[in-house]
Amino acid sequence: MNEDIRKFAKLGLVHHMLYPKSVYDSAYHADTLIEFSKRVDIDTFDCCVPYDKKERQKTIRALNK
Repeated sequence: MNEDIRKFAKLGLVHHMLYPKSVYDSAYHADTLIEFSKRVDIDTFDCCVPYDKKERQKTIRALNK
């Protein structure tokens, strides 16, 4: 296959695999996820929201924009 892979598939990344520290630090998790979601060079991403309630709400608000 010599054609552009994007013709057949969407490029997606996994947030917590790129930012493993996010598993241990809710503030870091929220901040990196919010910035990660703004990337225009990927088509989709897999993530989970932080466990900390304050950081979770901040992240959800940002992702819903």
